[in-house]
Amino acid sequence: VTYGFVHSDLWHLLFNMLLLWFLGKMIEGTYGSKEFLLFYLAGVVVSGLGHVLFQLAMHIPNGVIGASGGVFAVTVLAARHYPMTMLRVMFIFPMPLWMAATLFVALDTLYLMSQHSGVAHAAHLGGAAFGYLYYQYHWRISNLFVALSAPWDAFRLKRKLKRREHELQIFEPN
Repeated sequence: VTYGFVHSDLWHLLFNMLLLWFLGKMIEGTYGSKEFLLFYLAGVVVSGLGHVLFQLAMHIPNGVIGASGGVFAVTVLAARHYPMTMLRVMFIFPMPLWMAATLFVALDTLYLMSQHSGVAHAAHLGGAAFGYLYYQYHWRISNLFVALSAPWDAFRLKRKLKRREHELQIFEPN
């Protein structure tokens, strides 16, 4: 997860944070703060894994840093929810969000084989795929934590009830 909070290029970081702020507000309003945070962090992890797997498959020894994969997940999810929202690409060109997201994914797909670009295109595409699948299959990451904690909660409740059984005393008058 930590790689998503480190950047080597100030302009890339600035662009990512502006896009995250603008689109993240919309997604946070749709899903709530907790689910948005979990979604973004999961997007960072999934995109990083996608990048590492691509590098292993292509035998490219290279690391990855940056928030771009998580931001791409947010971008694609926002484009699925609000496709006609206008976005100014490079602060100049007005474009519907669905078209901007499609353009970003297409460009990353084209540049993916460029080994010396210095940009983690596989991480971008991994984040975009995660955002698309999250929307398509109505995933909720907070529900996963609830499902994982359910057996533990049942165990704790059973112990609590058993403890109360031992504390219970019946009063019998003389």
